[in-house]
Amino acid sequence: MIISTAISVICFIAVIIELWSIYRTLRTCVTIKCEVVSSKKIQERTNGFLTGEYWETVIGFTNGSSAKKTVLRTSTYCQKGQRMTCYYYPKEDIVFRKRDLRKLIHSSSMIVTSVGILFLLLNFLFHVSSIGVIFFKNAAAILTVLLSLFFLSLGAYYVSYALIAFKNTSSKKATKAEALIYDVIRKTKKHQENQLFFYYPIYRYTFNGVEHETKSKIKRSSPPIVGSYETILIDKKKCGPVEYDDPVNTLVMGVCFLFIFTLLIYIFWFKY
Repeated sequence: MIISTAISVICFIAVIIELWSIYRTLRTCVTIKCEVVSSKKIQERTNGFLTGEYWETVIGFTNGSSAKKTVLRTSTYCQKGQRMTCYYYPKEDIVFRKRDLRKLIHSSSMIVTSVGILFLLLNFLFHVSSIGVIFFKNAAAILTVLLSLFFLSLGAYYVSYALIAFKNTSSKKATKAEALIYDVIRKTKKHQENQLFFYYPIYRYTFNGVEHETKSKIKRSSPPIVGSYETILIDKKKCGPVEYDDPVNTLVMGVCFLFIFTLLIYIFWFKY
């Protein structure tokens, strides 16, 4: 009891400190109006594969009576003269957009805050109410219900994904087109001590007289050949590629998960 109380006090103090630090940081940020000066596409390559791509966007803004310029890293092209709303952090002289707010908040602060709040909540539930006693007395039944909900969620997700894929890849909504593999993006994933590489082709194709260029959403374990052609499905209305993982296997997995859900409900119904 003493140890639990001590941990709760420590968690409470840590959460308060971290929340105050985040609040103080956000409070000092100022909203500013910026104008795009230039936008340059930057590509990072390793062994010939595209490993990173972004736009180096130079923006101008006024800080007090002085005009300044800074560089933002954007995922899309920004036209010269385009105006955007940004935020300025005077302490570190940083200009950022709302989506980049996490740059100001250290990941350790978020971890400490999340873990602290979770522990305090669990401690409150188990000590103030009788949930702890109820849980330990009916652990098997509660575990069965939680597993049932878990498999139900998985089954519903996979089945709905497969049905949407079948619908969107039908001849009514999509048509075939020949696409040139213009480039290949390689992404690295660490697995224990090894590195796994996944490849995403960049397609270039013409549809309704307009040339399009887009990255595939489906990862591959081996690199496709740059300069080769592939037949892809194009959405007739959106003019973009229609890509889904194997819907047949996805449907089978969904049905299997729903079967496990049904089996668990059957066990719960007759045993508890």
